[in-house]
Amino acid sequence: MVQPIVRSVIAILTSLICTAAVAQQATDDDTQALRDQTRQLMEQQDYAQALKITRAAAANGNVEALAILGQMYMSGSQGVPQDYARARCYFRQAAAKGNASGLFNLGLMYWQGLGVAKRQEKALTYFEAARKAGHMKAGRYIGLYHEQHGNDALAVEDYRQAAQAGDITSQYYLGRAYELGKGIPRDYAQAMAWYTQSATRGDSVASDGMVGLASLYEHGEGVPTDLTHAKALYEQAAQLGNANAQAALKRLAAQTP
Repeated sequence: MVQPIVRSVIAILTSLICTAAVAQQATDDDTQALRDQTRQLMEQQDYAQALKITRAAAANGNVEALAILGQMYMSGSQGVPQDYARARCYFRQAAAKGNASGLFNLGLMYWQGLGVAKRQEKALTYFEAARKAGHMKAGRYIGLYHEQHGNDALAVEDYRQAAQAGDITSQYYLGRAYELGKGIPRDYAQAMAWYTQSATRGDSVASDGMVGLASLYEHGEGVPTDLTHAKALYEQAAQLGNANAQAALKRLAAQTP
């Protein structure tokens, strides 16, 4: 009997802590300015000031500030302790106002089981709402859901929507679908095009695209076999921490006489 009461008290206190930040409503939010200022402070590692201005913006009714606060508490790596309950509280408030980031991150918490039980169907509901609200990455997770549940054709269209919106990982997933002929007719030229687009940024997020390109060159899929070029791409991705690239390099080394 005691535990349910304790849980209820904790929930109420968490709600009060979170809702205290939005006692007022702003009449004209300058969302982009807040994003830019927060990003700059984060890059300078001035986390205390970033938290201060974000809380102030949230108190003035800036919906984006609520989502940013949620991200801070969810990651716990930006000058605040990790607190999934508080993160979820902020995301809920942002989502209630139709904020795409709030909706997406609520979906992510249920998808990954961050402070809540994993519930993919509930996550999907949030992802779909986030996609309607314009969140670039939401289609990727909707695609993953459909792929995991055997609907490859629908997954391809989800990946395509997110890829066309600029999501690098979705560009890789779409390239992979074309390479494997999964949910769509096999088309190595399209695989090459989407892998190339995914790899262009050249950072760790883009490393999967590099691995995809390397695989095409290694196996001569749509292009002449070029192990030298494949190895160079694997090495580039491996240096960015890509585990698949590191495994491919070990495999190629073992095959070398």
